[in-house]
Amino acid sequence: MTARGAGLPPELERVVELAAEMDAAGHAHADWPEWPDVPVPPRPDPLPVDVLPPALRAHVLSVAAATQTPPDMAVMLSIAAVSAALRGVADVHVDARGWREVATIYTAIVLPPATRKSPVYAHMIAPIEAWERDALERVAPDYRRALDRVELAREALRHVRAQAARGKATRADVEDARAELDAAEAAVPPLPRVLAADATPEALVRLLADARAGIAVMAPEADPLAIADGRYSDTARVDELLRCWSAEPIRMDRIAREPLRVDRPVLTLAVCVQPAALEALQHARVHRGRGVWGRVLWCVPPHGLGTRLTGADVPALDAAAAERYARVLRRLLDAADADVRAGRPPRVLLLAPEALDEVYAFEAEVEAELHDEGALASIRDHAGKIVGQAVRLAALLELAARAEDGGPLWEREIGRWAAAGGVRLARALLSHARHVLATAGVDRALADLRYVLRRLVRLPDEAGGEPGALRDLLRAGGGGGSTGGGPASR
Repeated sequence: MTARGAGLPPELERVVELAAEMDAAGHAHADWPEWPDVPVPPRPDPLPVDVLPPALRAHVLSVAAATQTPPDMAVMLSIAAVSAALRGVADVHVDARGWREVATIYTAIVLPPATRKSPVYAHMIAPIEAWERDALERVAPDYRRALDRVELAREALRHVRAQAARGKATRADVEDARAELDAAEAAVPPLPRVLAADATPEALVRLLADARAGIAVMAPEADPLAIADGRYSDTARVDELLRCWSAEPIRMDRIAREPLRVDRPVLTLAVCVQPAALEALQHARVHRGRGVWGRVLWCVPPHGLGTRLTGADVPALDAAAAERYARVLRRLLDAADADVRAGRPPRVLLLAPEALDEVYAFEAEVEAELHDEGALASIRDHAGKIVGQAVRLAALLELAARAEDGGPLWEREIGRWAAAGGVRLARALLSHARHVLATAGVDRALADLRYVLRRLVRLPDEAGGEPGALRDLLRAGGGGGSTGGGPASR
């Protein structure tokens, strides 16, 4: 850093240099634009629909046409639906480094109002809702009876304890009652819950424990993010999101009740968010700083407002494509449910050598742009995980294709086509993340740049005259002997 820029964040060095060049050239402060345009990333790249297996692709295109919405929204919701259907029963063991990824994703689709987020969401998750409704009806009688047995055993244990305290029962009686309760609790069948929406962190952990499998928090609005942001508390709650991402155990201690522990918590997160709702999050920088936002696959489709077809010109939804899509999800849901009920350990997926070549090539591509001047420097938190995201996407694409083909789900390695598709999706989604993280007020470099440019145009009024631009910029920004007031103290 130059002496001129002492005390300023490194991201502002170039701004200081430009100001110095203008001073040296004899430009007056008035030569600065009245209200400078703040650089923003270019529009994000369109997502490659062709990487989806045929059943997903046909339904995505049908829904996009029937709702007159960008395909990107349905693309991400279709992949999230596959993730939800798998309920966390599969891991990808990438290579000998011990690199593993859970076959699940977090995604957030950012669109303004009136862009038909709810209808698209409804079309894409309808098969999961139908499967869950039917499955819950099937297990409800057995589940209720099992809970009755648990409650009776719990009451019996309380009674025997009271008797033992009065000398009317023995320690062996208490141990027998405890064994009865343990057996009754073990006999409670897992609930086939897949979807949750407005669950608090505590309720989410309870759902994960009851389901003994992954849960999907999916909603056509920002409520799940608002809850994590602290809607029901004074602080952001991000620990559960971080642990579910990597399936790390969650232990929740509760007053007057036994601790709640989930050994393998897995979450699918898929929300549709209005930009204003994203900006309204009070703890956005906490989410960014703790790494939550770096784990989200952001999607910012073009809204298309003002150019949509209307009336009889809008094509009908393809019912046959919807049924093929539903069959894929039902097969994945059935397979995951069978594993959960059997208490199987997670399925292990491996990458074929040529698929691993695709991943390694993408890893090298990303690494080359993570240096201080690289294209991904300002979103390192996100870019540092994007190769793992590509692996997760590849696994979901592969399993969706196998479910469509009707062959074995687990025995084969992930092929090159799926890895290449996951990489293409991840590469395109990088441009979406750059756009969101730069415009949502949590990209430090661009936030500082906005601050500096605005201070520059306000300095004459603040100083009561025509100041030297560079000198007063440094003082206002915390350099040049000033004691604060700059970006770092905002």
